[in-house]
Amino acid sequence: MYVKNQKNNRIDWSVICLSMPVCAVGFDDTVRDNNKISTEIIVEHNLDDGTITEKTYVINKNLTDTTEFIADASPFFLDPVDQVDIYPSCAIGLLRIKFEGGIETEATGFLVADDLVLTAAHCVQQYTNGYGNATSIYFYPGYDAVGSYPASSKAHAYYVSIGWGESMNSEYDWALLKLSIPVGSKVGIIPCRVESSMTGKNVMVIGYPEWDHIDVGNGRIQGVSEGKVVEDNGVLMRTQAEGRLGTSGGPILDIENWNFTAVGVVSGKNIFNHVSGPKITTTVVNLIKNHL
Repeated sequence: MYVKNQKNNRIDWSVICLSMPVCAVGFDDTVRDNNKISTEIIVEHNLDDGTITEKTYVINKNLTDTTEFIADASPFFLDPVDQVDIYPSCAIGLLRIKFEGGIETEATGFLVADDLVLTAAHCVQQYTNGYGNATSIYFYPGYDAVGSYPASSKAHAYYVSIGWGESMNSEYDWALLKLSIPVGSKVGIIPCRVESSMTGKNVMVIGYPEWDHIDVGNGRIQGVSEGKVVEDNGVLMRTQAEGRLGTSGGPILDIENWNFTAVGVVSGKNIFNHVSGPKITTTVVNLIKNHL
């Protein structure tokens, strides 16, 4: 595996004779012959020492669902969504992010493993507006209207696809945050699933919109919206659920069977505030399963 390290505009190359970070265990010849094994370059941004490293991961395309890895992924009904202390709202949190140059922003993320948060790549890496890379990220699951939360953690690293840095295309607009404290075991974890098509299905979007400190009502600070998926091209989906600035990085949840499973990540919106975003991929599922 070749590992590229970048720090202070200096690049060193080294060859490490170790197994790839995601172990390809239990793959038989049939799986390999059917091209079900691939590799993906993921860029690690270490927030503790500032290093940037390209890593090659083995991806098993047969892995399409993290539900089996989450024992307590329980169903949730629509009635109590106002309360951020009830699942899945408690597994969705506010992100406070500081960028190079000292600019600070807020966004949304959600727990997909004890120590992993899934969000949008543009929430932590913003080149187009000059913010650059995130240098500090804090996660507050179940953050409520009075500013309380059941747990919190600093992220010590974040991971994005190399495709995001090269193209900034929306299909790569996802990032995984590695937390210092495994808070998922305390507040809950949202399972993720790869879906071939979501067109016509009902989804829910939950996040922290820009008006969160103004129109919170009944202790609610998270914005919740439902709607149908009106377009799905296989990598991106467009929905009728509403999102606003600040909800980026929140989950697009499949609610067809009353089980909350993330099938996408909030990335953008149109003039009607209708949410669009990248779908959950086998790459994301593999990284979650193996905790990077």
